[in-house]
This record gives sequence, C-alpha cells and structure tokens, in this order.
Amino acid sequence: MLLVNETADTRYDRALRGSIRYFQGRTKIQLGVILKERLPAGKTIEEFATAAFAREKLGRGYGGRALLFVWSEKERLFKIEVGYELEGVFPDATCKRLEEGARTFMLSTTGFARRDFLTELIVTMGLHYLDFRKTGKLSELTLSTTGPGSLSTYQSGGGGIVGRGYAASVERVQQELVPLPVALAKDLQPDASVEEVVRRYMVALELGIGAPQIPLLTEGSVYFRMEKPHAPGYLQRIRRYQESSSPYRIVRQADLAAVVFQPKSPVLPILLRRDDKGLWFVDEPAAWAAFHLYEDGSSQLKYANSAFAFARTGGNHGEGRPALYEGMASAPAPIPLAFDLKERIRQAEGDIYRNPGDSATYLRLAELLHFEVYWIEAAAPLYDKVLAMDPRRSELRWRLIDIYRNSADADGQERQFIALLKADSNDGNARWYYDWFKKFYN
Repeated sequence: MLLVNETADTRYDRALRGSIRYFQGRTKIQLGVILKERLPAGKTIEEFATAAFAREKLGRGYGGRALLFVWSEKERLFKIEVGYELEGVFPDATCKRLEEGARTFMLSTTGFARRDFLTELIVTMGLHYLDFRKTGKLSELTLSTTGPGSLSTYQSGGGGIVGRGYAASVERVQQELVPLPVALAKDLQPDASVEEVVRRYMVALELGIGAPQIPLLTEGSVYFRMEKPHAPGYLQRIRRYQESSSPYRIVRQADLAAVVFQPKSPVLPILLRRDDKGLWFVDEPAAWAAFHLYEDGSSQLKYANSAFAFARTGGNHGEGRPALYEGMASAPAPIPLAFDLKERIRQAEGDIYRNPGDSATYLRLAELLHFEVYWIEAAAPLYDKVLAMDPRRSELRWRLIDIYRNSADADGQERQFIALLKADSNDGNARWYYDWFKKFYN
C-alpha cells in the first residue's frame, strides 16, 4: 500500500489508508495515492505519474494489476496511472473523464471535496472491476460532482457561535436553485400512489436528473442534493445497480414506505414519506441517516428504534441482524411531513439564541440537520456543544462516531471511543468497536 501526502491537509489520511487497504484486499489490485502540494519544476503530471509508478514498482507481486492516483494542489491536476493488466478495464478514455471530473472537486470551496472524491473513486473503481470480473462486461464509470459551493460552505455558525447561521445557509442555497423545465417537473410530481412515485423517481434516475428541485423529493432532500450534487452518470449507475438487485418489494408502515432490494445490493433502500394531503415523497437523506452502506454492497440498519426499521433487507442481512448501534444510540421519530423545514431550522436557532445554556435547544437543531437533511458535518459541532454541557450523553457519542465514520474522519471517531472508555472502562461495546477500528485504520 502506498500513500504519500505532502499537502497541508492530513486529516483524512487514516481513513484513506483504510479504504486503500480494503480496496486491495477485495480486488487484489495494488493501489497507490500520492497527494502533492505542487509538481516538481519542469515536470508534467503525466511525467511525474509515470516515473512514480515505475519508481514504486507498482504491480509487482500483483501480476501487473496496479493503479496510481496523483493529485497536485497548486496546478489543480489529477492523474490516474494504470498497470498494463488493467488497461482493458480502465481505458484511457475512462481515466481522462475521471481526471476531468476531479477538477470540479479541486475547484470546489468545500473543505472536504478532495476526501469525497478520492473515497468515491476508490469505491467506484473497485465495484467497476469486480463487476467486470464477474460479468466480463464493461459498464459506464462516472462519479458524482460537487458544485462551487454547498451547504457546508455556508456553515458560518453566526460568526463562530455554534447554532446560528444555518437557516440563512438554507436560504442562500434556495436562491441558487434553478427551476426544472415545466414539462419535466410535471412528470416528476408526488402522488397518492407510492408505486407511481417510485416509478417516477426511477425514471429520474434513468435520465440522470441530479437537479435538487425535483417536486417528488422532500424539502430535506433538496438541501441534501445541494450539499452533494450527483452527475447524470452517477445516478444512472445507481439505477443499474437497482435493476441488477431486482426484484424489489415495496413495504409500507403508516405514512412511511420503502423500496427494498435484494440482499448484498450496492444500493440503499428508497425511503418515502406521505404528507398530510396523502401525497408520497422520496426522502433521500433519511436513507443515509437510517442505514449504513458497506463497501461490499451490504447495508445495515443503524438504530434499532428507527421508524424505517421495516426496510431491512432479507436473507443473510435480514430482520435478525442487529442494528449497528443497537443498545447504544437511538434515532428521533420523524416529524410529520406537513412542516416547513427551513422555518423549523430558523426556530431552533432562535431557541438557542434565547436560551444559550439549554442543551436541548442545540440537540433539536442537530437532529434536524442530521436526520432531516443529513448535513452531518454541520450537526457534529452541535452534538459536541451538548456533550460539553453534559458529557454523560453517551448516545450522542455514538451518533458522532457514525457521523465521523461517514465523513472519513478517523481521528474524530477515535476521540469518541476514547471518551466512552474513559467514562466506563468496562463498556464492552465501545471496546469491541474500538478494537475493530484500530485494526482497520492503523
């Protein structure tokens, strides 16, 4: 395994090492990653990557199966070097497209754009290779994109005061939305039939419509998509995975519903909510908040009390599998869908302003951002504020562990494990998870 990071940002190195190690174990492809502050004088990125690939003897011991990613901050350039045995799987045209896509991330003002790109690239190229090895067919390989700004970009927190500025951020995002063409918007409306909404949503995926303002999406989903926009090819790839994971079943429970795919499917369930007018909407952030999608394609419910627990898949990962944080943390009940999310956020901020010493006000805002929008890196400092007031709230530490796990912040995870074990050295759950964590990340 090769990871060389010469940039000033090393926050995600441990998580990146874990991803590289896992990729190599699954694919039997050697992967090297070199992150440079700037290229050597007089060297193109192609020359540097070719020389580095040869110097590090990548592919030796792997039958020529090797990949090298080179990222240069100053020049805003990215290069993928491919070993000779993989040239048919990752041809030049595919690599050029991915390299160009990297520029979107490098030019983003979002602080964690590079991390998101590298993590998704590793997972996507791994799945692409395993699909090819299984079927002998090459599919389109496309990644999501990130815009010039996102919700996290606007996380001012009211000039450094945790708990303020989020409603203004949402408002700013709303101003950037461009309406869908009228005919397309008409075809993607919510409906009283959950089956029809599922069909329309899948059509939107097939067409690669990554626009946030799709009418059949919940308000929280709109903000979620503004935080992490998706390229057309990325959505179409999700749809292909859904098709290969069919037949699916639609299960309902009161005003909630879910599209559940076959076990070991590399997609999350599609979750839906019904409003007070009887119309169904797709809730994308709820799926990420309620389920963890592993790199092997399986998923697991996070919280045993989740309102979407009925969406667990069957088979080896069925109803008998315990929730990831069972007995350690719980999820809040979803708010009935007939509400104005932006106004709720504004009210929660006002409560914090009026009662800055009340931990419950911070928690209400954190849960809105976490479970309604999945704006997890904004929710984290709010949870930390609650813990500063009441360090005994161990369930919030498990929520933070989940947030840091999904934002590739290994150091953040470790801080919470250490705090849990300091509070209770006999905490068997914290000990087991921390031991696993150290094996994966160290």
